[in-house]
Amino acid sequence: MTHLLQALLAVLTFDPASRAGGSHSFSLPCTLSVTRCLLVLPVRDTHWNMNPGEGPRGLGTDTLRYTCMEVNPGEYVFPDPGNIFPEMGTFYLSEDTSLHPGDTLRSQEPPHLMLSETIQMSIRPDDSYTGYLFELINTPFIMAPRATPGGAQQSDSRLGTDCAGLAVYGRRRMGDEGAHYLGPRGIVPMLERITEGEYRLTEGIFRTTGGEPAPAPERGEILHFGEQVSIFLEDLGTEGILDGEDLVIQSWFDGPHVCPVKSCGFAGNTVVLYRWR
Repeated sequence: MTHLLQALLAVLTFDPASRAGGSHSFSLPCTLSVTRCLLVLPVRDTHWNMNPGEGPRGLGTDTLRYTCMEVNPGEYVFPDPGNIFPEMGTFYLSEDTSLHPGDTLRSQEPPHLMLSETIQMSIRPDDSYTGYLFELINTPFIMAPRATPGGAQQSDSRLGTDCAGLAVYGRRRMGDEGAHYLGPRGIVPMLERITEGEYRLTEGIFRTTGGEPAPAPERGEILHFGEQVSIFLEDLGTEGILDGEDLVIQSWFDGPHVCPVKSCGFAGNTVVLYRWR
């Protein structure tokens, strides 16, 4: 209760000019006090780091895009869907004089490390494993996140991520330095199976070939679809059973987002249930 009261009463004051180059992450609820500046938002898009060649897609790390809009000075309460800021995820505050409202910024590197008088801000609901995943909400999908030419790891730097990268990011934010950024199959040795069954969606419920329903995972456990991983959030359908109505958080072609399992894009695949070791 004491921690909650401190969070409710906290007023975080940010002046991009005085904290240039910094990265700041905070959990809800809180109030953000800002000077007049620009809000720089990532453009949710699909990026591919695995295609050598010319242009942005041939640079090893794709060039990301950001939009700029003016922010009036004042105090902004979070969460509040009515204010200019995203409710969750990562954004930037900038007083860089080279930027203007309506501009589109293109950069391979984290904007707060490339622009003057710019800071990175990230909002999460809480300090749990799944809470940290929300810091990447509203960032783009990046297939095979890797280090930029300047040495910034794209997921750790909150530039964007892919499905397995999102799952690993949360573990790393929890202090697990042994969690490495690998593909969906590459992370399996870091996981342990919850059940021996393999399940397919049948009439709205995930079942084995013999008809046995899959148990609903715990929050933060992994749904592994072979080529995709999603992280379980909430049992919303039939209680205690994994079904299409349950919620997951995942990164796919529209970036990290929350969706029902039936809409994750891989509900037709066989799924195996895992938890982190």
